[in-house]
Amino acid sequence: MHLTEILTGFTLMGGEWVLWLLVLSSLASVAVMVERGRVLRGEARRHEVRARVVAAAEKAAGRGRLAVLEAAETQMLVEKLGLERGLIILGTMGNIAPFIGLAGTVLGIIKAFHDLSISGTGSSQVVMRGISEALVATAAGLFVAIPAVIAYNGFSRRVQTVLADAEHAAREYAAGLPERG
Repeated sequence: MHLTEILTGFTLMGGEWVLWLLVLSSLASVAVMVERGRVLRGEARRHEVRARVVAAAEKAAGRGRLAVLEAAETQMLVEKLGLERGLIILGTMGNIAPFIGLAGTVLGIIKAFHDLSISGTGSSQVVMRGISEALVATAAGLFVAIPAVIAYNGFSRRVQTVLADAEHAAREYAAGLPERG
């Protein structure tokens, strides 16, 4: 069997499997959106993060201002990892879902033209039906990507706001300390 025959067989499966992949991707994105929405909503999270960063800074207070700032920065990195957990899924889905949809469309169009060639009728209805079905994959890719990008941007902004508030609190604390302990 030649590579061309293998690839032709794969493409003639059409794009339905792509739609299922996009459905699963959408479910994963929604799960992350719900989970991150719960974690990042409200002021409680901002206060918790600020308190942990300031507590880390306070532990280093005897070693001077620079040590306080370093301790706060280290704690903020830990907090950032926790706050950003799962966002890579949204970022990835926002970036690749349109391409997955496009791949489904290309596969569907190949199948439509193949079906037209074997139907022998030369009817445009055969190819039109296939192309319209194929374009559903592109639309599905966009329907997965757009909310994922919006959520990613919103959650990323919230993470930045929470961390900036914690950094501000740590710097205020450090400002009242001597240069060296």
